[in-house]
Amino acid sequence: MESRYRTIHCKMWGDEWFLALTQPQPCGAWLWIWLLTGELTDVVPGLIRSGELGMAEALGWSVEDFRKAFAEVEREGKVQASWKHRLRRASA
Repeated sequence: MESRYRTIHCKMWGDEWFLALTQPQPCGAWLWIWLLTGELTDVVPGLIRSGELGMAEALGWSVEDFRKAFAEVEREGKVQASWKHRLRRASA
C-alpha cells in the first residue's frame, strides 16, 4: 500500500532521544529505512544527492559496511544509484 505523505517524522534522525537509543548494526533493512526517511532526503522521499562517504558518515558506519548493506538492498531491487552523479533513489 502506497502513501501520499510520510507517516514518519524525518527530523527524528536528529533528535537527542533517538540518537541516545541503541543503534542497530549496519544492515540492508536499516539502510533502506534510512534512505526513505533519513535526514539527507528532500521533498521527494527516497531521493538523495550524496556519495558513499557522506551516507556512511551520516549513518556512523564504515564505507565497507555501507557498501555491503547497499549491495543487499540493490540486489532486492529497492534502490538504484548513479554514483558518478551522486544520486540515489530508494523505492518502497
